[in-house]
Amino acid sequence: MTTFLNVRVLDVNYAPMSVDKAQAMFNNQSYIDMPEGQETGTYTLQVQDDVQDIVVQVSKKTFYDATQRLDLKRHPDKPVPSLEYLDNKQEINIRNLRVTRLGSDVHLDVFVVLGQLADVTQRVHEEAQNYKIDMGLKPEAVRKNGTPILNPEGIGKDVIRGPNVTVAPTGKLVFAERKTVPKLIAIYLPDVWCFPPNPYKEPEPGDNRTNYCVFFHPYVRWVDRYPYGDKYLDLVARYLLKSGENGGETLIHQQEVAQSQRVLVFPVGAQGTQMGTLNSQASMLRLLQEINYWAQRIDGVSYPIHTVGTCAISGFSGGIDFVSAIVRAGTGSDKSFYEDVLTDLYVFDGVSNTMSTNACCEIFRKWFQQGGRARSFRVYTQSQQWWNLLKDATPVPVGNPGEPPGSVEKPVLTMGPKNSNAKEVNTSASTILHCPSANLFQPLNAAFDYWWVHHYIPSRFLEHASAKSVVPG
Repeated sequence: MTTFLNVRVLDVNYAPMSVDKAQAMFNNQSYIDMPEGQETGTYTLQVQDDVQDIVVQVSKKTFYDATQRLDLKRHPDKPVPSLEYLDNKQEINIRNLRVTRLGSDVHLDVFVVLGQLADVTQRVHEEAQNYKIDMGLKPEAVRKNGTPILNPEGIGKDVIRGPNVTVAPTGKLVFAERKTVPKLIAIYLPDVWCFPPNPYKEPEPGDNRTNYCVFFHPYVRWVDRYPYGDKYLDLVARYLLKSGENGGETLIHQQEVAQSQRVLVFPVGAQGTQMGTLNSQASMLRLLQEINYWAQRIDGVSYPIHTVGTCAISGFSGGIDFVSAIVRAGTGSDKSFYEDVLTDLYVFDGVSNTMSTNACCEIFRKWFQQGGRARSFRVYTQSQQWWNLLKDATPVPVGNPGEPPGSVEKPVLTMGPKNSNAKEVNTSASTILHCPSANLFQPLNAAFDYWWVHHYIPSRFLEHASAKSVVPG
């Protein structure tokens, strides 16, 4: 009986992939290069009869190396040996092991999933602690919005509908590193983000799919050690964890109040290159696929089966440029993300630095109206121009049952308090809110100027957008 070790390398979508180097070490001797066989991504070596300890190592440029220690046990009373993870420790990039017998040969298969993410959660917490930055999930008060958002009869803080709700996030905040910019990704996994498959029923459409919300912060203007410097880690804490009263946006808490099942993804851009290679729908989809495999593994799923479901993309201030780059790219030859994955688009006081407001709004309007009520479009702005360009952006059903082709849903207009110049339009799939600082907020407090309202918008209205999502909860 001859025994062969087969290292089968896959990408995060489980497609076979060739690598730069695959090696094996037997009984703590030297590493031996494994040649690639006729099957793409399969590397094979013969295993001698005295081998018990095996180490497999795989590497490829732009991917993180995978190393797995294995224990090979032979049994006199059984026709095939057993292959186990040493000390039951399955590494992140290993999906499963398999032992098969073909004639007189035994094949030991090790399935390696090479990924472009590495777990740096512990490092982020240690670095943040050095700067006295708290990355803990603490209770915070956020507002739960109504629809319509504006209260025409409201006085003071009640010009915006909705009570204060204190929420303590119950999910998990993890951090992944990439080799290209954005090199740091903060990821919040809500409690209900990944349901195990039910062995007692056939999966329904949408089962075993994970949905996402990606938030793009504004341009990085400072110089600091990327991505673990004081300013970068403070950026993460401010947007994800701190309340508006403390200069933050409490994005995680807002999603919790909305009972969103979406995984929240927060790419951390760099000064100069900003979002780097995350600049197209193909790169966005690939990042979600990488996160999808990686997050399941670090959450204890030994053999991930969940795939990418739908995605909401949101941008604040100049971050809208990164959103428009991805949405615009969907008009090219590869439209899978644009047409099948992107279901929600949220704009929080967008200010484009790369194109005219007219061009930016037209990109978003086109995407929204091509999808009918299967898409959700929410805009919260101080800008009269954004309002003028998008107030008539309503869903155009495309062959929906009972509706004539091309029919348009009539929006509902709500005016804010007298002399506020605030207004909003809502449909089943859209919200366009115009809330100018000078008229709506400064009469309440002179300190509530443009910049105060600019940051107030994302700290308040992600909850509204998430609750109205195509996948609300």
